[in-house]
Parts: sequence; C-alpha cells; structure tokens
Amino acid sequence: MHSKRFKPNSPNSEETDEDASEQSSDKAQAGGDATKYSDFARRQMAKMGHVKGRGLGKEEQGTADIVVQQMQLGRRGLGMKIAGFEPSDETWEFEEVTSVKEAPDWLPPCTQPIPSSEELSRWALEGKKKLVIHDETLFCSSEILNQVLECKTVFDTLEGDEFVKARTRANPYETIKGAIFQNRAACKLANMDKVFNFMLTFPKTMEGKPLVGTYDLFYFADICAGPGGFSEYILWRRKTEMAKGFGLTLKSGPGVNDFKLDEFYSAPVEFFEPHYGVGGADGDGDIMNSKNLETFRKFVLAETGGKGVHLVTGDGGFSVAGQENIQEILSKQLSLCQFLCALSVLREGGNFVCKTFDLFTPFSVGLVYLLYRAFDHVCIIKPLTSRPANSERFVVCQGLRSGSETIHDYLFQINERLNAMRPDEDVVEVVPLEIIQKDSGFSEYMTNSNESIGKGQIKALRKLRIFIQNTVLSEGNQAEIRKMCLEEWKIPDEARAAPKRSDAKTQFESLWKERDIFQSACKDLSLDVMKNVHNWRCCVFSGQRKLLLSLGRTHVYGLDLSNKPGKKQWIKSQELASLELPADTLLEVNVVKEYEGEGSGQKHKVAVYVTDGLVLCGKDISKKHYKDRISFVEKLAKAVNKSTKPNMIPVRVYQMTKVESLEELFSNFCFKQFKGRRERRLAYNVSQGRFLSPSGILFFRHLKEPWSQGVSKSTGRPYFYNPVKQSDSVSFPPPEALGSYNDCLKSRLLWQWGEHDISFQYSLVHPNDNEDEEEEEGEEESKPSQLTRTSILNYIKRLKKK
Repeated sequence: MHSKRFKPNSPNSEETDEDASEQSSDKAQAGGDATKYSDFARRQMAKMGHVKGRGLGKEEQGTADIVVQQMQLGRRGLGMKIAGFEPSDETWEFEEVTSVKEAPDWLPPCTQPIPSSEELSRWALEGKKKLVIHDETLFCSSEILNQVLECKTVFDTLEGDEFVKARTRANPYETIKGAIFQNRAACKLANMDKVFNFMLTFPKTMEGKPLVGTYDLFYFADICAGPGGFSEYILWRRKTEMAKGFGLTLKSGPGVNDFKLDEFYSAPVEFFEPHYGVGGADGDGDIMNSKNLETFRKFVLAETGGKGVHLVTGDGGFSVAGQENIQEILSKQLSLCQFLCALSVLREGGNFVCKTFDLFTPFSVGLVYLLYRAFDHVCIIKPLTSRPANSERFVVCQGLRSGSETIHDYLFQINERLNAMRPDEDVVEVVPLEIIQKDSGFSEYMTNSNESIGKGQIKALRKLRIFIQNTVLSEGNQAEIRKMCLEEWKIPDEARAAPKRSDAKTQFESLWKERDIFQSACKDLSLDVMKNVHNWRCCVFSGQRKLLLSLGRTHVYGLDLSNKPGKKQWIKSQELASLELPADTLLEVNVVKEYEGEGSGQKHKVAVYVTDGLVLCGKDISKKHYKDRISFVEKLAKAVNKSTKPNMIPVRVYQMTKVESLEELFSNFCFKQFKGRRERRLAYNVSQGRFLSPSGILFFRHLKEPWSQGVSKSTGRPYFYNPVKQSDSVSFPPPEALGSYNDCLKSRLLWQWGEHDISFQYSLVHPNDNEDEEEEEGEEESKPSQLTRTSILNYIKRLKKK
C-alpha cells in the first residue's frame, strides 16, 4: 500500500526567463511594451512578420500581441486557449492510497425464488426513447451524478492524445497494460480472478469442492470479446489443466473486431474455437441478432454434451465518442444480450463476469436485478485495472441457479421487442421499480455502488484535468505498483514476446530424456506371455504408428515408430498439414484413414488415433497410470477438435479394452464394401458411422512388473499383489505398481494380420461353431500366423478360471 502526494518532475522550482515571460503574458495588452516579453518570444514573432501595433496575417487580421508559447495545448493554432485547461503549475495535493489488495463487496444473497414466466410477462414497461441521463437519480444522489456528468463534459474540447498522455501519467496502474498478454483486458480478468480467489478459472461448489473434475474439461464462452484478451488469459491460466473456449464476437472485417488468434502468444490457442452465429465460422457475430443467439446456443450445448459452459465472460463495448455521458443508454441492448447469451449457454452452478458501464437507469438496474434472482451471489466491482476516470465496471455472478430458463426466455422476448421497435420507442423497464425498491438490500447496494464508483470517477477526472494543465506532473511509483500487482495476480513480470520455435529434434530432446522409445518395436503376440489376463489391456491397431511432436498450431512433426530399417527423423508431413496441436505436446498415435459410407459414395479422411500420451502442453504425464494418461489425452482431443473446421484432421483416442473382455472388441468387427474393392473387407466400427480398416490388435501390460491384479471370487472386486515380495493384497494399486509409458512400451505385443485372405477375416467376424468348445490345456496355437479369434478367446477363458 502506498500513500503519496504528486509534485512536478523538475527537481528545482526556479523559473527561466522564458517561463516568467509566458506566465505574465496574459497580463499584456495588444500592442503592449515589447520589453515585457523574452527575446525568444520576440524573435519567433519577428519571423512571422510581426510589426509592433499591427496584427499578424496578410490583412493584419491576426493578433497584435505576442503569442505566448506555453499557452498552446496540443497541436492547436497559436494563441488558441481552451477554457478550464490553461497551463498551470498546480499540483495534485490529495492524499492518495494505492494498493494491490482488493476484496469483493457481494450483494446480500437473494432469498426469493426465480420468477415464473407468468410473473415476468407483466414486468416490461415500454415508453419513448430517452437520450438524457442527468435526471436518473433513483439509484444515485443528484449531486454525485451531476458532478460526474460535469467532469466528463469538461473534456469534450480536448484532443484524444492530450487526454491519453495525461491519463498515462496520472493513473498509478497504467503501466501494467497487458503484461504478457495481447491487451489490458487480459489483466483485468486476471485482476478480478484473484479478487474472487480464482473462482473464475478454477470454480468451486458452495462446499468448496472443485466444480471441474481432474479428467473433465473446463469449458468457457467469451462473448463480444474480440480481439480475445479474456480468452488468452483463461487459456494461459489453465494451460496444463486444459480448457476449451468458444468465442462469439462481431466480425466486421479482418482484424477489426474479430479474435486475433495469432496474437495468443502466451496461451494454447488450439483450445479456442470462434463461432459467429448463423453460418458458424462465416457468420457476422452480431449478438443482438436473435438467430445468432439461438445458433450459438445450439453449438455450445452440442459441444459440451448438452451441459453448457462453466464460465461466460462478456467484454462488449463500442465507441461513443462525443456521447460519453449517455454511454449507458446507448449500450443498453448490448448489455441485455450479453446477459441473455450467458444464461443460454451457462451450466447450472456456472459463473459469469461481464463489463457494464454506468448503472443509473431503471433499465440497467433491472438487468442486474434479474441476475440477482438467477445466481446465488452477485457483485459489482471496478477493479484496479479499470481506469478510474471512466464509467466501466463489472458485474460478477457466481452459481447459476436451477430454473433460470424463465429469465432467459424473458430477456429473449425483450430483445425481440427492441429489434422490432421504431426509433423513438424503447423498453424503459425490465423490472417494475416498485419490485426493485421493495427489496431494500438490493436497492441500497446499487445506490452505494453507483455513488462509490461515482466519487472515485469524479476524483480521477479532476486529477486528470490537473495533469493536463501541468505536463510535468507524473506518477512516481508506477513500475513498483506494476511489479506488486503482477506478483499478486500470479503473472510473470516479463516482456510480451512471440514464442520462438526451435527445431523438432532439439525440442524433443528437451521434453524427453529417455531414448527407449527408439527401440520400441512391438513384439509378436505369444499367448504364453500373458500369464494373468487381468494384467493386460488391448486396442485395435490400424494405419501407421508414429510419435507426434507439436511446436504449436500446425507445426506438427512425426517420427516413424514402425519396424522399417533406417534412420529415425522428425518429418513435417503434408498428410498432417491440417492437424493442430498445442506446443510441447508429445503423443504416440496411429495415423489412419477413417471411412464413412460404402461403395462409390464412400468418403474417407485422415485421422489421428492416440494410443498413449507422453507430454501434454509441456506437462509430463508419462509416469502416470495408462488409464490416467488416456483420460488426459481424451481431454486434449475434446479441446483441439473443432466442428467449425471440417477440414481439420481430427484427434481421436483408441478405446482400451480389458483383455478378459476381448469379445467386446471383436463385436465391433464387421464387413464393409470399400470403394474400389470388388469384395467386402474387414472393418472396425468406431462410432457415429465411422469405421477403420484394422490390421491387428495391440496388447500391453498396464501394471509394472512384478505386480499383478486378481479378482475376488466372493465379491468380484479387483485386488493387487506383488508375488515376489509375497505381500498382502491391496484394494488399490500403490504408485509403484502403476505402469508408466515406458513400462507399457516394453510389454507391447502385436497380433498383426497384414493382407490376410477373406476366410481369415470372416473368422474374426463370424467365429466357427465350436467357439465355446475349449481346447485341451497346452494344445493352443501360439504362433501369430496360427492364432484365431477362437483360440485366443478359449485361452482367456482358461486363464480366468485359474
């Protein structure tokens, strides 16, 4: 915390001859004694053709007095003065406290139920459009409101750069800017995230438990938010835990309002998918268009399994140059639509943060009241990163309540009415004033919030005026405050810079120190290796086995892991040109052809099927159990796949099957008519009409040697034991029993078929009639070329009985 007074930068207060002459110039009369002016002033006037007692200009129509240099403000003409902004040596004498600590001021929780559709249908009030705000004193004292408006009006005559320069010097938090992010919006969200104990990016239930499970993906929607500072911050904060963002913003031209994805330097932009309403990637993104709202809602719900997102952020705004005093009125429909969109895509228990402006009118206060009824907790905050002189503030909502659909439907109807109204008509209330005023806790909170923010705004505007008049005034501890704020918000105090990409070989060596992966050829399947069926897992095998390394976006390189002889090299394949993966990601995959349909109408595309994960977004997961690794990779796949980009290579995850349940894997085999083939060929059904052309089954041990798994005959529950140490069995495998990536890699067995004849393929789909007849122990065929579906299943049955 800092407390200081502001003084001029100059270490001495002595005046030069020039300063003295300028300060006395307003006392000089036209044609006055030239000795009152400095030599500098007289020389400058002489150069312009000045003659004592005569005016400047061809017709002598200009000033006859010597123009004082310091009187010029900005880039205006000589001699022009701006009332109220005359140069001055006045200093800012108010005691000002700067702190990096903030605490939220929550509204008292609402005890009323969510209003019914019938009740809401009677609430809206229409009237004539109003474009003045000076009389909106129901939720703010007239004294404070008028002072705010007067202070704003004073600056109307200033040029933009004059205001900006003074603001840069006057605001103690100004040099924070965007830190490592593309703009200030990112730091605003980081600021608020810390104020609310990081509930925005790591939400918790009312009981304090994480709202997002370890293996669940965190979903968010960023609306009216181009170029995307909010999204960049969220993706950065959850980088290793992963998140999926959906963006809706106005797209009026390249780089104008759209998301600037190429400038997400700090975050995995691969986890973000813009959507623009009707037309998807080709829409206009206008949030006030009801059809866009409906389309965006369907898209988000489809992508989140019908549940919606955990967080919605809104940062809508547009230029109101010359009309700053009625910004609230001009932005009312935009605010309504952001609230409406949030309610349409937010899941129960989710959170919402949205930028608003002045909240003086009954319409705006009514919108906040509806959020108050829809969420467990609501807070209005003006964070440190929000410039104190503007009217910006944020409404933060925690815990969407069940049954909020009625409020969503009501706001949707209001937006429809606003779009259909004549220019002179308007909706002036969305909640009757008597209902708002009856709730004393809510109405008092809104009044206190408006007056508190208003007082701060008045003070900041007065400070700005002095800093404009006295150009030598400046904050002295901005660098220190920046450092303290970034430390408080847990953001590195580093210069923003575009990521540097090294070559694939160097990056791989920095991520993966062990070289076993290059000696990772799978052994041929031999049944006598599987002594305990419960120790093994399996999946179908298809396509080319590769290791993929991503340096970010489409900079993905592949390393061949097949048994082919030759030097192993990282190659950027044209086949994978449209694959996007986050930087510092290392996966073992099969690059396959994924088919849909049959015969001449059949379509296929390249797809990546992950068999294991090593490093995700720089986080090493290779030491975790295979089940955990696969769960994390499934999160990654959900985050990177984009339905709005059908030409992108999809990332899938093989479904791992317990070997004791191998028959379930065989049940997905079938015959399909492949395009260009005369006979029907073996296929493996994946899901939703997609299928692969399988070439084998991959087996691996999921427990580390010598640990084994058993199943209790009395309870059917699994247990784990170490036969070497002959220790007691345990219900859950200890850490030393879990098979790492390298453990699984060393145990790989592959039953590969290659181009077998049709009778062999038929046997995989339709086993012979003697499948249930068990062979005598020891008579099973164990050579890969002799193995059949029947022999393997019979072998597994015998192991399960032991």
